[in-house]
Amino acid sequence: MFQYFVFVWPPAEPNACEAARRAVERLLAQRTPWRVAMYEPGLHVFYASENACERAVVLPDRQGVILGTLFDRTRADTDEIPGQRVSLGDRDAARVVDSAGRALIEQFWGNYVAILRSSRTPMKWVLRGPASLLPCLNSGADGVDFYFSAMESCAQLGAGSFAIDWRCVARTLLGPCISTRTGLEEVRELLPGMCYELHGETRRTLCYWNPAEVARNPPM
Repeated sequence: MFQYFVFVWPPAEPNACEAARRAVERLLAQRTPWRVAMYEPGLHVFYASENACERAVVLPDRQGVILGTLFDRTRADTDEIPGQRVSLGDRDAARVVDSAGRALIEQFWGNYVAILRSSRTPMKWVLRGPASLLPCLNSGADGVDFYFSAMESCAQLGAGSFAIDWRCVARTLLGPCISTRTGLEEVRELLPGMCYELHGETRRTLCYWNPAEVARNPPM
């Protein structure tokens, strides 16, 4: 089983820094064998994996982390093995970050969640691949944002209480529903093909991949 947990906070805010420190201590006290993928001011990324195929790929110059599996779809036209797992080089990593993650969807595919950071600005991005089954849940407390794959890990932090979203629960009884709501008031889900753009305390939701647009385009 592959799991991850990401902490994002404004590093210039002392209260948020202290809250992040306490939350990280609680996470590492869990029984899950967490590994460090990135440990930068304002951005800590941890993961745990029982499968060598699922991993955390750190981008050059620590511009971000790809959590899960990533494949280069352009290699199908070469002599290399189609669908081979890849790591991003300097040029690809710079292109991905400069495009705020859009280039990742254009050139690569896989079961992944990407955490990206700009080396020139305070901007950060959390992107879930269009075909990704790896969950990306979001909550937070005391000025720290949490992005994670397993609700149990977040609940064990003890950073806050969770209330049932009864309207969401009632809606699910009517049938399948694509929504960012999760059944808990304090938790939201980032849907496949969507991206959170983070700048300080401001968060903007971007849509990078829309199945309706794909259906309107003729096949190659």
